[in-house]
Amino acid sequence: MKGFSLILTLLTIGLSSVAQTYQMPAEPLPHEGTWLQWPHRYEYGVGYRNSLDATWVAMTAALVQSENVHIIAYNSTQQTRIINLLTAASVSLTNIDFRLLQTNDVWVRDNGPVFVRDTGGNLTIEDWGFNGLAYW
Repeated sequence: MKGFSLILTLLTIGLSSVAQTYQMPAEPLPHEGTWLQWPHRYEYGVGYRNSLDATWVAMTAALVQSENVHIIAYNSTQQTRIINLLTAASVSLTNIDFRLLQTNDVWVRDNGPVFVRDTGGNLTIEDWGFNGLAYW
């Protein structure tokens, strides 16, 4: 995805609005790392989780070659399971860190931060209010 502009209307206390343009950095631009929210069994079951493991291992293996990978694991039990999967696939853990968060799906875009730049080039974090069905 090339960068795209997002127009946000910011309301002030006086309820007047000011438009500010933000741009999502293009994917090929240098960045600190990628966030992956690992599949787990707690929402859709073991079969769903197991069917996605190979894809998440492959993504992690490819990403750690050139950047940091931040993995969100449901809990410490799942973190240990993920470490075992990565180790079994000979994926280096050097550029990987973990965060524990009880999520309900694999899409980090649903509950994670969205990084954009304002017209001055300043990095900002947005929360679009994604609820799994639409943005509010």
